[in-house]
Amino acid sequence: MRSDQNQNWLPIALIAGAMVVWGGVLGLGAYWAPSGVEAGADFRKFLVLAATTAGFLLFWALALYLRARRVRRQQRAKNAQQDQTSSS
Repeated sequence: MRSDQNQNWLPIALIAGAMVVWGGVLGLGAYWAPSGVEAGADFRKFLVLAATTAGFLLFWALALYLRARRVRRQQRAKNAQQDQTSSS
């Protein structure tokens, strides 16, 4: 069962890692992009993109965690019901 869990989480971890890299690339692009009349690096643009990417990833991780918790709870209830019917 443990290897099944690892196989389920590996693609999710790879996607999350790719999102972090993509957010970093976007942030660096925004940092180095010219802004307004004077071309210059504004670190605030990088921070905004980093914060929004991190917020998205945290929201996504929370949704996955809550879903996994709900599935485990439903599985435990199903197993308890099967144990009750088999012992009767």
